[in-house]
Amino acid sequence: MQLARRLRADGIAIDDPVVIAKTGWSTDELIVAMDTAALAPPYALVTLLIGVNNQYRGRDIDNYREELAMLLRRARALAGTRPHHVTVVSIPDWG
Repeated sequence: MQLARRLRADGIAIDDPVVIAKTGWSTDELIVAMDTAALAPPYALVTLLIGVNNQYRGRDIDNYREELAMLLRRARALAGTRPHHVTVVSIPDWG
C-alpha cells in the first residue's frame, strides 16, 4: 500500500494492490490462501515477503525452502512469467 501511494505521488497510475496474506502467516498458510483467492493475472508487479513466521514458530528450514520455491513459481506465474516483475524479501536467518 505504501509503494502504491508513493508511485501515485510520483505521477504513476497504479491500481490498488491485491493483498492476499495476513500478518502472522507462514508459507503454508499463504499457499492455502492463494489456492482460494480470486486472482486475475498477469500483474505488473508481484511482491512476496514471507518467512519470518516460519522461523518464529520453529518450522523446519528444508520445508521452508520447498514452500518458498513453490511460492516463487506461483509469483512468477502471477507476473505473466516475467521474473523481473517479481520482488521477493525472504526474512529468515537460520544462519
